[in-house]
Amino acid sequence: MTEHTTCCHCGQIISGTPVMVGNDSLCECCAEEETTLCSRCGERIYRHDNAGDEETPLCQHCYENHYYRCDRCGRIIYDGDAYYASDDEDQNYPLCHACYSSRNRDRAIQDYYYKPEPLFRGDGPRYFGVELEIDGAGEDNSSAREVMEIANSNGLENLYCKHDGSLDDGFEMVTHPMTLDYHRKEMPWKKILHCAVDMGYTSHQAGTCGLHVHVNRDAFGEGAGCGDCPDSVLLREELGRTFEVQPPDTAPVGSLGGSLRLQGSSQGAVGSCQERPCRTLHQRKPHQC
Repeated sequence: MTEHTTCCHCGQIISGTPVMVGNDSLCECCAEEETTLCSRCGERIYRHDNAGDEETPLCQHCYENHYYRCDRCGRIIYDGDAYYASDDEDQNYPLCHACYSSRNRDRAIQDYYYKPEPLFRGDGPRYFGVELEIDGAGEDNSSAREVMEIANSNGLENLYCKHDGSLDDGFEMVTHPMTLDYHRKEMPWKKILHCAVDMGYTSHQAGTCGLHVHVNRDAFGEGAGCGDCPDSVLLREELGRTFEVQPPDTAPVGSLGGSLRLQGSSQGAVGSCQERPCRTLHQRKPHQC
């Protein structure tokens, strides 16, 4: 006597191999209507057990171990793509990129996780991105706007500001990648630093601040590792505590506490770091105010 498998959903006899969902046997028609595949592990699940959404169906196990829901809009977020507000120190309220960007759109000081698409300024091949922390006069949006108005006065976004949890009462200024020539001729560093000092900020003297200068990998030549360039320390280490960044041939400014001069050599091939930035770090005693 021939045995037949019956679809546990519609009751029809299944001809051929049934579609299994756990221990349930389904005909192909019911499987198409009532089930879906987990987008991560491929397990077939009932649609009413979908822990994700229509765009990203998930079994319960994959959802609990690899995904969140945006706290604002409910969108499914992979754990590596979640953003958090700077005041969400315990990361209890994950946000999708759209909600995170919307939250920060009207803020001059962006959250720590803010990372816009880099805008390359000047003609390469070497680009330098500066991160300069200032402290002591408030994590204040109006102060950040003043700094950005000066930095972006040529009509382009050259600099933005971010929250930094290592500071007591300040924020971080971050430039887009720029050539040395652009830093010298287009970035009004002297005005930016005067503005910061006038508002009461310090940097090196604050004891809480740091400076990073990022250099694109192509700057070291084809096949060269970062360690092949004497100035690769710019990529790896914080430069002292914090030094001012200024165009060459300008005097140190106010009470920020030191200076970093970006200079280019006029001789040598790429292998010897032609036109590479040379660090000249000038410590000095604090100004008396």
